[in-house]
Amino acid sequence: MCWCSNCPEVDNLCTPLHSVCQLPEGEDLKKKKTNRPLMLDSVMCGRQLKIPSGHKSSTAKSISPQPTHPPIYKPQTTPPGSAGELQSRLQTIPITMLGELTTMLSESWSWWFNGEHTVVLFTSTLVVLALFWIAIMFIKRSTNGRPSLPPGPNGLPLVGNLLSLDPELHTYFATLAQTYGPILTLWLGKKIGIVVSSPAAAREVLRDQDTTFANRDVPVAGKEAAYGGSDIVWTPYGPKWRMLRKVCVREMLSNATLDSVYSLRRREIRQTIKYLYNRAGSPANVGEQMFLTVLNVITNMLWGGTVKGEERKNLGAEFRQVVTEMTELLGMPNVSDFYPGLARFDLQGIKKKMKGLAERFDRIFETMIDQRVKMDSATAKESKDFLQVLLQLKDEGDAKMPLTMTHLKALLMVRVLEHGVLAFRY
Repeated sequence: MCWCSNCPEVDNLCTPLHSVCQLPEGEDLKKKKTNRPLMLDSVMCGRQLKIPSGHKSSTAKSISPQPTHPPIYKPQTTPPGSAGELQSRLQTIPITMLGELTTMLSESWSWWFNGEHTVVLFTSTLVVLALFWIAIMFIKRSTNGRPSLPPGPNGLPLVGNLLSLDPELHTYFATLAQTYGPILTLWLGKKIGIVVSSPAAAREVLRDQDTTFANRDVPVAGKEAAYGGSDIVWTPYGPKWRMLRKVCVREMLSNATLDSVYSLRRREIRQTIKYLYNRAGSPANVGEQMFLTVLNVITNMLWGGTVKGEERKNLGAEFRQVVTEMTELLGMPNVSDFYPGLARFDLQGIKKKMKGLAERFDRIFETMIDQRVKMDSATAKESKDFLQVLLQLKDEGDAKMPLTMTHLKALLMVRVLEHGVLAFRY
């Protein structure tokens, strides 16, 4: 309906979809007492109605809802079939279509704001705000929460400086020190490496602040080989590490212990000299022979008095094979060490191989320990070795920080691998 000052029912302005309200010519507004709505001759939003000249507005005393009647159009003043009738019908069609379009748009926007899309819009807004807050906190923490690192060469994304490393590390580090100074930073994948290349800086790190830099990052292969890092090399600095160091320095490497295995070392050295003497005039692989000599000396010092005869020979052959494979795996670059997030996948299979070798090593140790425990005291006194010393320390250990069987095996493993790596270089 059209509510306006020209209508006799209500003295008001038109709704935004109405603009001009006209009466048929020759009709008086006061005489025209009807509730029918008036025909619009155009639809314009936001305009006020124009009162035709010669008419006065009548103000209603009260406003009450008016019944809705079907629209009554302007009386036809043109004959049927004429051009005027056709033009009048064409003007009515756009008004009807526009009203239907307005209703459809209103219903669409009502669903948009009041329906399910409101929940989606609200959730999306929360996600965007959360991501924005996380980005701000990350930038703030990276700039203010962590101290700046020493200078160093720029690395590539993801790989860092891994691709630029030179096999001759000592010359490579010396070249970098000329550009970036005695202390520099290298990005090794996701790990940070600090290189110290001056005597003063090395003295500060290794002597003055040695407890601060005492801990080491345990590689995946080393953790599997050393019973979860229970040896003196990978154990964090603390009471356990001090106990293991005391066992190594005061018991295993003391002058009294080394003198007790002197006969075992002398016997192995004499056998090596005899082998090389018999090969006089013919080619000999000195590197391989040195590797075997060192391993034989180590096995003699570890359990030389425990195993004898053919059993000792067979056990030594298996021992050499396991040590050789473990040494190769320890020296092989492992992706899991540079990208800890990929360690669970074991892309190179190093963890699986090292675990199998460690189990073989453990079986050898178990065999040696069982035989040593079964030996009587008189026989053990005649053939004393490292294994016997460690078993005595295990039985006489401190109750607060005892030497367990795992620690004992780990110490034996370290002694073997330490000399195995040294012999492997030959």
